[in-house]
Amino acid sequence: MAHILVVDDMPMHLDYLSEELRNLAFEVSTAPDGETCLKRIAENTPDLVLLDYAMPGMDGLAVLKSLRADDTYAGLPVILLTARKDIEDRVEGLDAGADDYITKPFHIGEVAARVRALLRIKDLQQRVVDREKQLSHVQGVGQTLVTLSHHINNATQSISGMAQ
Repeated sequence: MAHILVVDDMPMHLDYLSEELRNLAFEVSTAPDGETCLKRIAENTPDLVLLDYAMPGMDGLAVLKSLRADDTYAGLPVILLTARKDIEDRVEGLDAGADDYITKPFHIGEVAARVRALLRIKDLQQRVVDREKQLSHVQGVGQTLVTLSHHINNATQSISGMAQ
């Protein structure tokens, strides 16, 4: 079950999203502001973050920039969920590293579909990383076999030369 961190300064939005996402079989945790969001991520990294753009104190854009600057969380999928509808805000959010951008009011079906899409992408990326590790291991074994073959060939030639 995927773990989603929902971050919003409006308790009503937190409650609604939490309930709906839990009904869709996601594990959900919440944070009411940017500082708490970063603490929760450090304590228990979620699979995805639904992040409000406009919050008092540390806003969503500042949280996003902080995450993207940290190698540990640079690949963490983040969806900005906001009432800011201007194209400039969308561009700014996506350029700051958001993986997606959903405007309020939203339909929970769309939110869920975008969450599932990003989780699929994250899973595929992890598979690629795992396969690269396997390939690296196989290449190491192959190099060892080439070296061993070379040594055996040298030994065989020495023995053959001595026998003649």
